[in-house]
Amino acid sequence: MDIREYVLTSLQEKHEIEKHENLDELNYVEEGYVDSFGLVQFVFDLEEQFNITFSDEEMMSKDFQFVGKLIQLIEDKLSNL
Repeated sequence: MDIREYVLTSLQEKHEIEKHENLDELNYVEEGYVDSFGLVQFVFDLEEQFNITFSDEEMMSKDFQFVGKLIQLIEDKLSNL
């Protein structure tokens, strides 16, 4: 499963993302795809799935909450391994 597919599948556990949605601008936290507990689990799952670690600074960044930026961050981390 590729990064984009994994992230989208994980986020759609509660409700489906509309096909017309601009993923680069979709704030999955504000839109309710994950709650505070769900976010912790989501981050843990991403780290485990891709064998990466997010820094506190990365997780605190507003960009971390946007699907497109999160996918790009994961891709960057994997390219630096």
